[in-house]
Formats: sequence, structure tokens, C-alpha cells
Amino acid sequence: MTDKKTLWNSAGRAGLVLGGISIAYLLLSWVLSMAHLTGILAGLVSALLWIGKFSACLYLMYWFMKQYRDRNAADRGELFKFGTIVAVCSALLYAAFYLAYVLFIVPDLFSDTMAQVMDSYSSYMDSNALASLQQMEGRMPQIGFFGNLVYCSLFGIILAAIYSGSLCKDNPFRNDKTVDEQ
Repeated sequence: MTDKKTLWNSAGRAGLVLGGISIAYLLLSWVLSMAHLTGILAGLVSALLWIGKFSACLYLMYWFMKQYRDRNAADRGELFKFGTIVAVCSALLYAAFYLAYVLFIVPDLFSDTMAQVMDSYSSYMDSNALASLQQMEGRMPQIGFFGNLVYCSLFGIILAAIYSGSLCKDNPFRNDKTVDEQ
């Protein structure tokens, strides 16, 4: 069993790397959108970037958890705790950057999207629905922050549960004390 400082330092560094990969993907997508690629080429480049990011995050989460297990002789529970902290740190970093991204780098993202939605569906909506959409536009950065935080955290926690089970073959239901000692 490792101390909390080692756990948090290792998990924080791993979370920084994983969050950094997602941030790099977001920035690369933004740069490529400014290149005005269209059609199949834009879709292909976007899909390849996403596959690369997703694959790198899956592999690196596995690698970080394996390294932590090997260095600290961690059992399944401790490895899951490490993976959970990595996931939450990474999600927090990415969600915070996403909030900054939509507030400062591309501040017109939601207003442009809402304008397109209004143009496309205004004939199908009544005035109450249109007013609700306009009110929601100002809250979209916060919704995006919390949505990314929850989604990325949950995905990472599920991944940590899967990887901790595959990396540690011990029985989580085993009690080290015998029945007579209790």
C-alpha cells in the first residue's frame, strides 16, 4: 500500500498527460477547421484525429496503471483508486480547458450554432420554444464544462475498473482473515 502523496503525484501526472492529449486534439481540430477543409477530406482527417486520440488515451491509461502496479505492488482496489484519480484529474483539466476554449478562443461557437438551429427549425417552433433556446445559449459554456467533466470522469472510471480487473488477478471478495480469527 502506497502513501497518499505518491498516489496523488503519480495520478496527477498521468491525468495531466491524458488531459493534454484531449486538449491537443481539440486544438488540432480547431486549427484544421480554420484550414477550411471540406467534404470527404475533412471527415477523414477528423476521424483519423479522433481515432488517434482515443487509441492513445486507452493505451496510456493502461500503461500508467500497469506502471503504477509494478512500481507500488498495488492490489486491485488501489489500482482502481489510482485509475479513478487519473480519470477525474484528466477530466477536470480537459473540461476547464474546454470552458476557456468556448469562452475565449471561439466565443461565437454557441451563438453561431444557435443561429443555425433557429434558422433551420424556427418554422417548427412556437415563440416559447424559441425563447427557451435563446435563454439556453448563455448557459452552454457551463453546460459544456459539466457535461465534459461528468462524461470524461465516468468513461475513465469505467476504464479504470476494466483495467484494474485485467491487471490484477486477485480476488476482490477474498478476506485475508480466516473465519476463526474474526
